[in-house]
Amino acid sequence: MSSDKHFTEQTYDQFTKLTTTTSKPEKILLEKEGSRQFFIGIRHIKSPDFESLLIDVKLNTRKWMFLKKGSIIFLLDAEPINLTAYENYSNVLGHSQSGFDLGMEESVYYRIDKIILEKMCNSNAISIRIEGLNTYLEFSGNNVDRFKLMCQQFYNNYYDSTKYTDSLNKSSGCFIATCVLGDYNHPVVKDLRFFRDNWLVNRKYGITFTNWYYKHGPRAANIISKSLILKYLTFLLIVKPIHLFVKLFKY
Repeated sequence: MSSDKHFTEQTYDQFTKLTTTTSKPEKILLEKEGSRQFFIGIRHIKSPDFESLLIDVKLNTRKWMFLKKGSIIFLLDAEPINLTAYENYSNVLGHSQSGFDLGMEESVYYRIDKIILEKMCNSNAISIRIEGLNTYLEFSGNNVDRFKLMCQQFYNNYYDSTKYTDSLNKSSGCFIATCVLGDYNHPVVKDLRFFRDNWLVNRKYGITFTNWYYKHGPRAANIISKSLILKYLTFLLIVKPIHLFVKLFKY
C-alpha cells in the first residue's frame, strides 16, 4: 500500500475482524437539477474468510427513485458494465441545517472487482447511468472525471502505490487552495471543502459555480503552481479572504 494514503480511510472492527477501506466520497451533482444529490464512493471489505469490493451510492432527493430495485450501468470506452443494486438503507429526512429540504435518502451498493476498477481507472471515456424503479439519471463530463480520479486514487492507495501516481497531485475539489497551501488536508482546505459540501452545492447558483470551477480550476492551479510569487499573491488576495468569509459566515 502507498505511504500517502490520505485519499482513503481504513477502520478495523476487532469483534468481527473486519477491515474496511473507503474512498473519500465524491459528491456527483446534476448540473440542471439541484434537488437531487448523489454521493458515490468505493469501499473494500476484508475479513479472514472473505473480501469484497463495492461501489456505494447515496441519494438525497425530494422524490424516491427506489435505487434498490435498479442498477448502475458504466460505459467504459463504450463497453457496458451492468451492476445490480443492493440496499444499504433508506430514510425519510427533514430539513438540513442549511435549510435545504433533503426529503428522502437512499443508500445502495454495487459489487465490482479489481479488474472492473482498473477499467474505470484506465478508460478514456466514461458515462454512468443510475437506474431506479421506472426512472434513471445519467452522468458524464466533469462529474465522471472526478469519479475516475477517485478510482485512480483509491487504486493507488490500496492496491499499488506505483500506479496512477499523477492522480495524487490532483485534489478532487479545492484545486487552487490545495495548490497554494501544498496539502489536500490543510485545515484551510478542509474548511473550504466543508463550506462547499454543506452550503454552496445546496443552491442552484452554487452548483453552477462549482461546475464552472471544476472545469477551469485545474488549469489555473497548474499555472499558479509554477510560481512562488503567484502562490503568495493567490493566498493573500483569494484564498485568505474567502477563508475568512467562510469562517465568519453562519451557515
